Amino acid sequence: MSKKTIVTSTKVTEDKKLRTKDLIYAGAFGAIYLVLMLIIVMGSGMVPILYIISPLTVGVICGTVYMLCDLKVHKFGAVLILGVLFALVACSGYWLSMVCAALTALAAELILYLGKYKSKAMYVLSFAVFNVTCSHHLNAIILK
Repeated sequence: MSKKTIVTSTKVTEDKKLRTKDLIYAGAFGAIYLVLMLIIVMGSGMVPILYIISPLTVGVICGTVYMLCDLKVHKFGAVLILGVLFALVACSGYWLSMVCAALTALAAELILYLGKYKSKAMYVLSFAVFNVTCSHHLNAIILK
């Protein structure tokens, strides 16, 4: 008796919608990013010069969390969720800072979208733009 194997070709389509699993990943990475960011900013708040350069130190340390979030989810909205969480927690003292942080996160998300979530250069550029959100909490100090 001979066995017949039937091989059917299946077309793999990439799902571009955010699913529950993706939202959980984005929220978890957002929480990790926020905790690390708050530890860095609170620690540097003791010395005024360090507080002013805290966006640089946050970018150096939290860059891995941002990249892990991008590389794990690969869908439109993950970076935006991360940025909105950041805006709600870190920039809630001044409405203009919150709006600017959310718009900066949207710009970082659009950069990733233009790179089709595959370009290494777009990942780096997206993080550089996203890291500007860390300086928006200083708007309350400067503009008020």
